[in-house]
Amino acid sequence: MFSFSLKYIFGVGLIQFIQQVSLKNACKSNNRSVIALNFASAKSIAILSNPKNKKEIEEIEAIEKLLLTYNKQVFQLIFFDKLIEKDIFTNKTGWSVLTKSACNWFGKPKKDQNLQKFTETEFDIIVDMTSSPSFGLQYVFVQSRARLKVMPTSEFSKLYADLMIQSDSSKSKYMFVQEVIKYLEIINKV
Repeated sequence: MFSFSLKYIFGVGLIQFIQQVSLKNACKSNNRSVIALNFASAKSIAILSNPKNKKEIEEIEAIEKLLLTYNKQVFQLIFFDKLIEKDIFTNKTGWSVLTKSACNWFGKPKKDQNLQKFTETEFDIIVDMTSSPSFGLQYVFVQSRARLKVMPTSEFSKLYADLMIQSDSSKSKYMFVQEVIKYLEIINKV
């Protein structure tokens, strides 16, 4: 039996086109209030990430601990496109997980009650810290009802983020979050 990849059958260009249209439609249908708020007034922060190894998972844990020291509620949504060692993730019960198998053929997350709850929650801030483009997380980012959407400057962020921060890709995600905190402490000082 022959097995063909959908990318081979439909072409990468067609899949990317469908993804772009899907993101634009998701953005148009998302009626949310955008608020440039000060970090001190933010109570809930959502983090999107797609760690590739144990070191990156440990860095996300450190970011979560940092935000908890500021008395913020932290909600994680992690995307795994490949299986990572099972024991790495077993103690992360508070983190939501999105896998490649939970997405349809062009990468859009399938209907799921937990994912829908995540996108409909009005977090004060959502921060995209993906290390490489992940359509599933991009879709969640666009669908999110968060009051302020933050990510490193990119072509994607120019279209969908409320606040872009120039980031040196060689720096760590932890340092990026420190930069986000620094800028948000300046905005609308209370």
